[in-house]
Amino acid sequence: MRNYPLAFMLCLLLLGVSAFPVVTARAQGQTSDTDKTVTYRIIPGKGQKVRFEARTDIESYAGQTDQISGEITCRPRRPADNPAARFEVRPATFATGNTSRDSKMRRDHLLTDLFPSALFTLTKIDIPSSGAPSLDFDKPLSGSLHGTLALHGVTREVVPMVTITRRRDNSGRDTIHIVARFTIRLRDFAIPTPRFLFLSVKQDHPVTVDIVAVAD
Repeated sequence: MRNYPLAFMLCLLLLGVSAFPVVTARAQGQTSDTDKTVTYRIIPGKGQKVRFEARTDIESYAGQTDQISGEITCRPRRPADNPAARFEVRPATFATGNTSRDSKMRRDHLLTDLFPSALFTLTKIDIPSSGAPSLDFDKPLSGSLHGTLALHGVTREVVPMVTITRRRDNSGRDTIHIVARFTIRLRDFAIPTPRFLFLSVKQDHPVTVDIVAVAD
């Protein structure tokens, strides 16, 4: 067996030890990258849907729009930790399939000239889980959104039930699909009750928000 000088052996040992911090730093860098904050933006138009349902004693109808915009900022690894979000809808763009009813709804009930937008602002996300929930690709998370809804000049707290799914779209972009459901009671937002002939529309209007947001 060849006898190496002691100094040479010490150099090899020091080189080996100094390599370990480099590997550790790289691993830490990978972890922080997956835990970064991401902003997802909602682009109005095709693929977005906000729908309300209304009914009287003898019939029901629905109004729908794809004109919703906004953004969601969160850490996908810990989406419930200090997220921020705002969704804005233009009530004048709701259509029920009846132009006369739509015109009356905008003019006499939603007062869209005076209140051109409805704005939801998130305060927190509540996701029941045994551990810290993570927004992984193709694994839906269900829970509730807590926030305020400003509509018709009135701002009130609302708590929609929500399912959030993170996916890659056909272009490989990071997206989140959000389906939220809640109920608007007309009197809570000082909206006059619609009446058609002798029929009055019921107070409670179920609302469904079905949207896709794309990461910056």
